Amino acid sequence: MVRSCMCVGSVEGVCGCVDTNVRPCAQPPQKTIQSLRQESANLFTSNTVFIEKYVENGRHLEVQIAGDCCGRVVHFYERDCSLQRRHQKILEQSPAPISQHLRADLCSSAVRIGLECNFQGLGTVEFLYDQDQKQLYFLEINPRLQVEHGVTELVTGVDLVSLQLQLATGAPLPFTQNDIRTHGHAIECRVYAETVRDGGWQSEYGKVLWARWPATCVRIDTSVQVGDTISPHYDNLVAKLLTHAPTKQLCVTNMLQALNSFHLFGCATSVAPLHTLLTDVPEATWNTSLLDSKAVCGALQSPLCSVVSNAGASMLLAACAILYDGSYLGFQLNSSSSHMHFRMTQHGYEVAQSAKITWLQLAYETANTLQGTCSVVETDSSSSNDCHNGSDNRITSFRICHAVQTHECP
Repeated sequence: MVRSCMCVGSVEGVCGCVDTNVRPCAQPPQKTIQSLRQESANLFTSNTVFIEKYVENGRHLEVQIAGDCCGRVVHFYERDCSLQRRHQKILEQSPAPISQHLRADLCSSAVRIGLECNFQGLGTVEFLYDQDQKQLYFLEINPRLQVEHGVTELVTGVDLVSLQLQLATGAPLPFTQNDIRTHGHAIECRVYAETVRDGGWQSEYGKVLWARWPATCVRIDTSVQVGDTISPHYDNLVAKLLTHAPTKQLCVTNMLQALNSFHLFGCATSVAPLHTLLTDVPEATWNTSLLDSKAVCGALQSPLCSVVSNAGASMLLAACAILYDGSYLGFQLNSSSSHMHFRMTQHGYEVAQSAKITWLQLAYETANTLQGTCSVVETDSSSSNDCHNGSDNRITSFRICHAVQTHECP
């Protein structure tokens, strides 16, 4: 098995999903195999593994299918989910940037697989496409609704959640394959509580002190509200942003606008790296291992002010409340904009960025909550206000960007 692993390239556990249960065969391969077996034994009922081909320049392509009790299976075309970190997707789109010939092969293969296993309900057939060898490989079939199902809903106009419930009751498919058409282009960006720094993706967590979601040209799937805590013990997905437009260019433009309008205080997010991916990283270079590259992560490095301004968001809110009118509960900046300058040192970083606040609201239950957020706040006018948390830390420099759009930092 060790020899086969070295020849073929990777090893995967029988149980679990392909997103998290596959390993490239590194030297020495025995350690890779044993580590995966141990992990599978701890998480699942089996430690059985198998060998599969390792594709270095691969695209993750998947097809949404549905089957009914009458033996019929239809597809809803494909999604491209190639941008992943740690084998988990962060951006999906439909249609995929592939040829019509490959699309036809992909979709027909998915339907054949569904028919062979008498598939009923909603599912996704996943493939890996070797862009160098022009070869398509089957990965797995997931008999469930995927996180990225909204992309398919937008381009086909089909409510997949409703369809899944209908099929679960034993109802036949309400349409044929010829009735399913795609319209325009759709993109989904998964906003995680993560930043890119030190050559990789780093998880973040904290309490959501304030949030403002994009208002136009975007569908938002989220359950996060002000006051919620993003915990390190659970999945750190904050929201899914989805845009749809007649053309891909307009769809990307709408997504960039949505990312620009996404504001969240209290926990750093992956908005800035997503924005950079859509604007600065050529789509021709996208593959499943792109975001594991330290060079690419360096290009996606979250701006210093992004890390610090989110980490010190509670300090900023406390300072604003104190400097304006001393009101803690229900504070809101009602003017069209206001320039404020802060100095802060947080987590060893010093930040000096231009500051312009256009909308800000504070809604804490007690003054004590705010007093526990920072030590000393100073303004450029030399007026200062103390806000102690019992530590010896001192804020020396802090300035935020316009509307907290950290990707616009100079």
